[in-house]
Amino acid sequence: MRRLEPIAISCGAVCVAMLVFALFLACDGLNPLDVYAEMFRGAFGTWFSFQNTLQRSAPLMLTALCTALPAQLGLVVIGGKARSSLAAWRPPWRASQ
Repeated sequence: MRRLEPIAISCGAVCVAMLVFALFLACDGLNPLDVYAEMFRGAFGTWFSFQNTLQRSAPLMLTALCTALPAQLGLVVIGGKARSSLAAWRPPWRASQ
């Protein structure tokens, strides 16, 4: 049961965030289910959009990995903000060359 607790907390946080966003969408006069369907189609609807989603999320995942691994060992990560900034700027800079 203790193994499922972090997963349940994460899923609960995502659900609460989606509900709060749905309230803002409803206040703006939009159907939240239509907006969520369009967001899903935009991120995973075609092979190109799926590749684009993976390409843009890779720097964030690698930055999280660079932070999580030392944290599991009890080390303090100094410079995480700079690392995430560099990771976010490198792919566009590399593509422009």
